[in-house]
Amino acid sequence: AHTAGLHAGREVASIQNITASANHDGIHTFKGASILKCSAFLNGGNGVHAEYESILKECITRLNVSNGIKAGDSCKILNCTAISNEGHGIQIGINGSVNQCLASNNHGDGIYIGLSSTLSRCNTHGNNGNGIYATSGCVITKCTSRKNELHGIQLLWNGNVDTCALIYNGSDGIHAEASNIANCYIDHNSSNGIYVVYDSIIEKNQCRSNGTSTELSAGIHIAGTGNRIEANNLLRNENGLIVQMSGNLILKNSATLNASLDYDITGTQTMGPIISATGTITNTNPWANFSF
Repeated sequence: AHTAGLHAGREVASIQNITASANHDGIHTFKGASILKCSAFLNGGNGVHAEYESILKECITRLNVSNGIKAGDSCKILNCTAISNEGHGIQIGINGSVNQCLASNNHGDGIYIGLSSTLSRCNTHGNNGNGIYATSGCVITKCTSRKNELHGIQLLWNGNVDTCALIYNGSDGIHAEASNIANCYIDHNSSNGIYVVYDSIIEKNQCRSNGTSTELSAGIHIAGTGNRIEANNLLRNENGLIVQMSGNLILKNSATLNASLDYDITGTQTMGPIISATGTITNTNPWANFSF
């Protein structure tokens, strides 16, 4: 039995301008629902629980015992807000999309996205878990994740992160495996700016002032093999670049004013030379890394 404040017991329901409070799930809909400008707060389960292929727009959820918004597979969530919920702020299943949403001060992850989902122009702040947790095959663009207790973004295999800002998170700015990370600004995270294990491309990121919690922290920390690290700027971190295993490609990076080492590289790598001389650059190797 469902004990929702509003339970749409048929497919393709349309719900607008509803406020649901002090129920189990505030609003619960089946397949293909449209939920617009609704509010759900102080419910004993999820604020809004939408089954697959539903669309949620301009909804606000606060202080629910489970997730603020829980959406099934192939759902779309746009311009929604989830604040101070006991579970995740927003959780969506596989092949979903989340755009222009805010998730702050939730006890779980700010936003949790399922397999092959997309996340764009979202803001996560002050969540007790990760700012953003993305399972395999996800794409994350133009998002900001700040002051979350764990990682700014935790990304599983085959994902892509582009043009995001990860600032003052309690662990890594981005923690990933077998993914592409590019054009991000990553600043003042407690552990690493970027941490990857294997088979990733990391390029054109600005990693600054990361690594306040451990001497093994770095602007970029590579724990495995098969990675390409290219054209990143590593500034004022505990270490600039740490590489712990052989078999990576390291090109055209720049590092300066890092507290311990600009480059701490173990094992046999394919890499451009590290140029540390000051003054006019006379080395013509196009793959050179710089320490200045």
